[in-house]
Amino acid sequence: MNSFGLYRVYSQAPTIDPEEKNDLYDVCDAPGISLPQSPARQSVLSYIHENYFAPFISTTHYCLLSWFYNGNETKSAKDLDDLVQKVLLADDFDREDFCTARELKWLDEHMNRPSHLSAEDGWIAGSVKIRLPCTSIKFKLEEDVPEFSIEPVYYWRLTQVHISSFQEPATKLFHYIPFKLFWKMMVDSPPERVISEVYNSDAMITEHEKLQSQANEPGCNLEKAIAAALVFSDSTHLTNFGVASLWPGYLLWGNQMKYECSKPLSFAAHHFVYMQSVSYFFSQSFFNWTLS
Repeated sequence: MNSFGLYRVYSQAPTIDPEEKNDLYDVCDAPGISLPQSPARQSVLSYIHENYFAPFISTTHYCLLSWFYNGNETKSAKDLDDLVQKVLLADDFDREDFCTARELKWLDEHMNRPSHLSAEDGWIAGSVKIRLPCTSIKFKLEEDVPEFSIEPVYYWRLTQVHISSFQEPATKLFHYIPFKLFWKMMVDSPPERVISEVYNSDAMITEHEKLQSQANEPGCNLEKAIAAALVFSDSTHLTNFGVASLWPGYLLWGNQMKYECSKPLSFAAHHFVYMQSVSYFFSQSFFNWTLS
């Protein structure tokens, strides 16, 4: 038992314990606090810095162009201070070759693409068909109801999301072997079951046991583990004023500690679909669509 009276029961000994060296700094993420980072978390942050500012090739390019396009037609003294403090003196600013004309031309070409969700980045443009029953019109069979096609719906194949996610450094902190968690008030007290994460739930333990009972792929001696996918979606406003919005779908992993998932800098949520708003789509297409 640890100091809180909690202990684990494994049916299979884990190779590593991702929480073995965790401390308070590993489960909090507050602005203004300087947090020491473990080597695993430093590699996660390094990966984010290398990939987060896409489509820009580096943080440096993003910061310079962000300053240039900050909304002020005439730069002020504050803008100059921001350039010095937030860009030139930033820890991740790299004094590499930077050509303004080249970067602006590249940015214009990127903005003129039909969609920023390109096939090069793994996005697929698909469509969804839904049945639309009409007021005061009856149909004998559901197949007779007119179909309405909503397109484009941009999405990633879930298998590709799996592959991409598990190539990230954050997976070094995942729990791959589930366990049962118990709590005792005193050493001689009866144990009480505690369920605090997906990886100590009955559902994942059951699926893990099913997986272990299956034969390995021919010629493969690797460990087998459950990838617990958690899927959700919610509308997201893009501006503080106005009605611009998106409806993305996200995927998180139940193998990851909930405190880590809740930290903004962990970037635990993976976008895999952007859905059309049906009411908006109907309002744009109403006059171009008739029932046959």
